[in-house]
Amino acid sequence: MSRRPLGNGGDVSELVAEWAKRWRNPLVMLALVQVGDRDQAEDLVQQTLARVIAVAHSDPRVLDDVRRPYAWLAAITRNVTRNALRKQARREQILRDKQTEVREQLHPVPDPGCDVDWLCERVTDAAERILSEKQLRIVRSESFARPETSVEFCFEQAGDQPI
Repeated sequence: MSRRPLGNGGDVSELVAEWAKRWRNPLVMLALVQVGDRDQAEDLVQQTLARVIAVAHSDPRVLDDVRRPYAWLAAITRNVTRNALRKQARREQILRDKQTEVREQLHPVPDPGCDVDWLCERVTDAAERILSEKQLRIVRSESFARPETSVEFCFEQAGDQPI
């Protein structure tokens, strides 16, 4: 492809338009492989071409140094696609963090630094007030033998119904 050097007054938009016509579909396919959505891939290729035009207008000599335009455009497309995927991942992480924060405000997680002994004493006091002596003996004997024993099992063993 012979062209006049752009640093000497060549038309930047014309050259980028020629590249876009020639390599748009391969660039879209390249982006599509990474993002999996055709519309998003086309948007990313447009961002790539817009970036090329912006760079070329700021310094037209940049395009003069491009020896393999497709390879150059493909590298820019990959970078634009990676940036878009990173941005999407950050956005999703922020949403997950916000959802977790809201969920924790609605259902606070117990403080792991709570006094376990105090909590056990309170549970024992409540159990002694609510359970009959027979139920309480079964709960104590079963809970030492098998920590996963449910209170319902102890009620069944005592022949009583839960209160």
